[in-house]
Amino acid sequence: MVFKGRENLKHTNKHDKQYTACGKSNHSTKDCYSKPKLFCNYCKKSGHIESVCRTKKKTNKTEISSANATYAFTVNASNQCNIATQNKSQGQLLMVDCRATSHLVNSENCFISFDKSFKPENHYIEMADGHKTNQLAVAKGITQFTITDDNNMEQRVHLKDALLEPTIPTSLFSVHAATQKGAKVNFSKEKNILTVDRTTFPIMPKGRLYFINTTNAGDSMNAAKSLPG
Repeated sequence: MVFKGRENLKHTNKHDKQYTACGKSNHSTKDCYSKPKLFCNYCKKSGHIESVCRTKKKTNKTEISSANATYAFTVNASNQCNIATQNKSQGQLLMVDCRATSHLVNSENCFISFDKSFKPENHYIEMADGHKTNQLAVAKGITQFTITDDNNMEQRVHLKDALLEPTIPTSLFSVHAATQKGAKVNFSKEKNILTVDRTTFPIMPKGRLYFINTTNAGDSMNAAKSLPG
């Protein structure tokens, strides 16, 4: 015998009580007014679950930005005055920075090419005091400097993935970025040197800071040799 409308009958049995919050079996779980409210274990708020939590998504986005952030050394006011004077009288100086994760250059004239995919608003720089900002780096690309090696020969040096930051008092040479490309930096009482492809360059101490002296972009050279930076 076939009963019409069978599909409209509510199916209830003893197992329904296990799935309703109120313990009654005359309705389904989705229609139960006593069912548990949604609660997010991440932000500890009700109304949603962790997988769709907006707070968690924002946090993850921030963590990704931090992972791609550049760390920079902050020069104090007294050193800034000395550096400014040195730049005018001796040309471009590269301050050797053991904490910076990228080369930071303050002159656009030092760049020979730019990365068109670079978006300044998405790149954060964390200073030594812990302050983060996306207002410093305006471009990224390859820079070119002329540096005199230990044999008194001028060499053309390229620093790849360098960041353009016009507001910093002096350009920073990142030890981290250089060593990742195969360069070596040695500090000792006798001598401080940068070694790239068996070519050595002197690193000059000035007070508590260390610098690589370069000539102005476009100056003539006795010899030219492209080196990875």
